Amino acid sequence: MNRFLLRAALPAGVVCLFTGCIDNNYDLSDIDTTSELKVQDLVLPVNLDSIRLDDIIEIDDDSKIKIVELDGRKIYAVTESGTISSDPIFISDFSAPAPAVESSQAIFAMSQASTRTAVSDFYSFSSFTPQTVSYLAEDIDEAILEVTALDVVPMVINIHFQASGLGANTSMKFETLNVDFLKGLTISNLPSNFKYNPVSGLLEVTDLPFSGNHADINLTATAINLSQAGSQLKDHSLAYASEIDVLSGVLQTTTENPGPSDRPQSITFDVTTTVGDLNATAIDGRIEYSLSGDDLNIDPVDLSDIPDFLAGDETDIRLVNPQIYLSLNNPLATEKLNITSGIELTSHRTDESSTFNLDAGQQILIGHNHGDGPYNVVLSPSMPATPLPEYAANLTHVGYKSLSNVLAGAGLPYSIDISLIEPGVPSQTVSGFPLGVELRKVEGSYEFFAPLALADGDNASVIVYSTTEDGWSDEDVDKITITSLTVSALATSDLPLGATVSVVPFDKFGNEYEGIVITPGQIAANAKDEALEVVITPSKENPIRNLDGVRIRAVVKSASTTTLSPDQSITLKKVRAKVSGSYTTDF
Repeated sequence: MNRFLLRAALPAGVVCLFTGCIDNNYDLSDIDTTSELKVQDLVLPVNLDSIRLDDIIEIDDDSKIKIVELDGRKIYAVTESGTISSDPIFISDFSAPAPAVESSQAIFAMSQASTRTAVSDFYSFSSFTPQTVSYLAEDIDEAILEVTALDVVPMVINIHFQASGLGANTSMKFETLNVDFLKGLTISNLPSNFKYNPVSGLLEVTDLPFSGNHADINLTATAINLSQAGSQLKDHSLAYASEIDVLSGVLQTTTENPGPSDRPQSITFDVTTTVGDLNATAIDGRIEYSLSGDDLNIDPVDLSDIPDFLAGDETDIRLVNPQIYLSLNNPLATEKLNITSGIELTSHRTDESSTFNLDAGQQILIGHNHGDGPYNVVLSPSMPATPLPEYAANLTHVGYKSLSNVLAGAGLPYSIDISLIEPGVPSQTVSGFPLGVELRKVEGSYEFFAPLALADGDNASVIVYSTTEDGWSDEDVDKITITSLTVSALATSDLPLGATVSVVPFDKFGNEYEGIVITPGQIAANAKDEALEVVITPSKENPIRNLDGVRIRAVVKSASTTTLSPDQSITLKKVRAKVSGSYTTDF
């Protein structure tokens, strides 16, 4: 371009005058041969092809800004995707060892007598010292907040009545026996002649025979209603205590040919009670469970490798509707439990970090209405009109207005952290929730998807783009002194961006010229053959000499929320550069 300028600026006759047309017979050694040619508004025609946006935004394979197809249209978007997974869900079971129960005595006193050869005597309950049964389970899993009922490994309870001093020819049975028994039990083997009330704990027995001098009550409990028993969880410990107390009853003895000693006035029984260990296998109540696992950590979005077009230190981008998609299963759906989480994004720049949270009152909710799932969620300022197709089924929206500002600030961040906040099962009521069983993981996929649709209006996005053209300096260019440079063109654009364009020249040492005045040109969004003109005026004291190149700077400001697309273009037609100044040389 500069050589063309020189050739255009120096007509052939002038060149002849100062070069080959000089008579060699003259002694010119004392003549000043330095000459200066004035150049005034020399117009240089330049033709440029259409500039497509994909010629400016060069996408590397590793870049997080990609060209993606959405709804049949190619667009630019910041993307990051991957999988997440928790550790298996597990709430520990708990147990309480069988307590030792002190033995007691039950006394029955004769209530009537007979003198017949074969006689039946009846004894009514007289006294009994109650037996205390007390279980204590400690260090219960912190995920268990409340327990109202337990399923337990079958727990055998035995009450053994042993009489002594009766003749071998005497048989006995409890015609009735009423026992204040352990409360809240579910008894799996209750005989037909037994009746049990779990609320009151009353056990009513009829027609219970003795084998020789002893009789046994053997019951098996498979569950305990702690609310009925008056027990509750406290400080991750659970106490279950009750009493066994004989309240009333009638004992019938039958003796063949009784003698005087065969018909005592009272009969005493040694009563021994044994109970099994309490091993809980499931609970009714309330749980709160925190999901854990290294695979719940989402990889940061690395923006260190971004196109030059967006890499300016003054670039300030506000996205219109960026989106985070999650698709997760719910292994607790059969338990009618929801899973929730918060989320926090943190953008990092060299000197600062900024955090962005969900709208107030919003949270990620993985429900249970669709069974195991998957459950699809999109986090965004507004519900996308065209969601990503792989997440579209049963998609729910979570408000995230601040996500629009995750790239905002002085220059793009070099990375964005995505962190789940307190993922887990919030406090919920459970029924028959299994303990000590490893349940499946919460797992699925995520995608951070931010179409480069830029905010407009008062908070319009700003992109500061600069490029350098250099290497112009040579022997001829160094002889040019430029006092004025004007670049003009007709601009046509289908970009939703307006731009202010300026050009800063610099010398062969890389120094910009002091005192220079630049009048930038304007390109409107969606311009149609609109005039663009950039004027560069150096000061009289510091004209442009030793020109080596220019730094082109465009401040791009969003004028609409249309998503940027690689097929959008800017066309500059009738580009002209008018140069004024002088060419100085020694001929």
